[in-house]
Amino acid sequence: MTLQAATWTAGPADQVPWPLRWIVDENGRDTGFAMLRRGIEQSQRQAYEAMAAGHRMIGFTHYGPFPLYHPAYDGQALGREPRAGWSRQEVMACEAWAHCFRDPDSYLPQGPPRLLLSGSDFVNDRAAWQAAHGDGPPAKRWDLVYSCLPTWLSELQKNWDLARACVLRLADAGARIVMVGRAGAPGLPRHRNIDCLPQLSWTDFVRVTASTKIAFVPNCLDASPRVITEALAVDVPVLVNRRIIGGWKYLAKETGRFFTDEGDVVEEFFRLLDSEVFPRDWLIVNGYGQQASAERLATALRALGGGAAADLGYALPTDLRPASG
Repeated sequence: MTLQAATWTAGPADQVPWPLRWIVDENGRDTGFAMLRRGIEQSQRQAYEAMAAGHRMIGFTHYGPFPLYHPAYDGQALGREPRAGWSRQEVMACEAWAHCFRDPDSYLPQGPPRLLLSGSDFVNDRAAWQAAHGDGPPAKRWDLVYSCLPTWLSELQKNWDLARACVLRLADAGARIVMVGRAGAPGLPRHRNIDCLPQLSWTDFVRVTASTKIAFVPNCLDASPRVITEALAVDVPVLVNRRIIGGWKYLAKETGRFFTDEGDVVEEFFRLLDSEVFPRDWLIVNGYGQQASAERLATALRALGGGAAADLGYALPTDLRPASG
């Protein structure tokens, strides 16, 4: 059976508040499950209650350290203890958690079953490869690519302050760097080895990524760094912040290296540049991509029981459209 693009006819993803997503089967049919990706705001409460009334809710750690409270992500939670986020009505309603954490006990409430599964696992590796290599392998124009839009959320998740410091160190060391989404933004590092591009379409961003030797991911609070799996899908290794809360599981000797800060980033960059890596092969062999991840999610839902789950072969959230970089 081939995995098809999923959109449940009763309600496309873009007509549902961002924290919520239907979970559908390989033919786009309702599975009886839905996904919660962050806390519900008051303006979204009615939509949540309507969805939860007819669907079993699954927590999905897709937004910072959710379900914990965090002042940067939950403005209304300033001063609250992080684990107080577990007492939210919508969090307590989740029957299971698909999560990204090294130490889930520090982030997730006790009791519900857990599955190490992230949104970034559902990378469409075939579409990424076709976008990047459809006209043949692209020439390597740059040594390093970093993407970050000039918005508060993007700069928070892409760790712009650390990125800027590291990029200057790397450029001084001779690395040729392209920064996507930063053209015209204030506070750009000025260096002859740094090129700045505007926001790109998904296809163009994937092509730029494939035109570099390494993808740079200084992100820390990023729970679902799709930029990592899309880089691996086009056979580009990654240099990743050791403290990233999600995406750490994609790092192996075949795929990239960790760094800590601007003090060791140059050393780790050159070590990775000299390493023998096989990013795309590792990604596929280790069971990432839309179909393999949809099968794992379906297995977890079947384990929860119930008539709707019994015949599931695949299950995936209706939020799989490519985004711009």
